[in-house]
Amino acid sequence: MVASCDTGLQGGSSGVPTVTTSQLLGTWKTTRTYSGGYTTVFQITFYADGTWLELRDSYDSSSGSHGYSAYKGTYSLDTSGMLTRVEKQSASLNQFALTGTETWWDTPANYIEKAPILIIGNQLYIQTFMVAEGTPSGIVGTWSVTYVYPKYDNSTTGTYTPTYYKYVYIFSATGAFSVKIYESTTGVFGLPSQEGAATYIYSNGTLTMTMGSQSYSAKVTIYNGNILIFGDETSPSAYAYTKQ
Repeated sequence: MVASCDTGLQGGSSGVPTVTTSQLLGTWKTTRTYSGGYTTVFQITFYADGTWLELRDSYDSSSGSHGYSAYKGTYSLDTSGMLTRVEKQSASLNQFALTGTETWWDTPANYIEKAPILIIGNQLYIQTFMVAEGTPSGIVGTWSVTYVYPKYDNSTTGTYTPTYYKYVYIFSATGAFSVKIYESTTGVFGLPSQEGAATYIYSNGTLTMTMGSQSYSAKVTIYNGNILIFGDETSPSAYAYTKQ
């Protein structure tokens, strides 16, 4: 018999401060740096009429080239503070701004993203945090995040299928770490699709994970005792969007 669990989509009712529409309105911006000298600037604006617009600037340091693009659609916040975004159209740009002459292309159906969000001061976190299940002791305990991301169905309909993913991290007091990843198209999870194990050290806000001969370190913040916010190697707020 396969065990199952509900979606566990985090929001205000699960110990995360609920974000209201009025808090979300406006423009937010973040910069992500990737390996190989690639950097992408994401700028998203939420409007009062329930629409959003995102601009992206993808930079390749090896060639010095920029690739600009835009995306737009609708959004909503549910009663638990979960953000749902539906992408409707996209366009290629010549600069990091709209000119009114863009050619917009319709996005295939069901391009839907749903994720927990958190606002701390002027910073917006989308999905880059986990919530404690039960009462943790520092980082020791069980943490999880559930989100929805569109999976492209190239073989049949050529559209997208909104797919639920749940990540569960377990940090033990002995320094052992385990992860379980669940996937579902209904929001009801069975057995994990992937599992893994490692060892960890958490000290002075830095989490170091070791699996075999490979290690990875990142800044991690425990907020309000029950929210685990992930950053990169140098900054605990690296993945936050900043209010413009």
